[in-house]
Amino acid sequence: MLKQLSRFERTSKVLILGFVALMAVSLVLFFRPNSGSTNIEPTKSTEVLATVSSDVVTVGEFATQKQNIQARFSQYSAQISLAQIG
Repeated sequence: MLKQLSRFERTSKVLILGFVALMAVSLVLFFRPNSGSTNIEPTKSTEVLATVSSDVVTVGEFATQKQNIQARFSQYSAQISLAQIG
């Protein structure tokens, strides 16, 4: 097959360019970041995360508390993150 393509230089260039164009289009169409996902604000979520005794903790309450803790730590030092604290 390579010998046949070497005989038809113009045809081989068209085939290669067509393949490159097909790959580029497929990358754009199929690998878009955040395709199909919805951006939901976690602080507004009412999904139940945990139940402690008879109290219910929602994802929104947890996200709000996490943001408050991060804000407190950022006041003292920008070098400390929640990941480092555990």
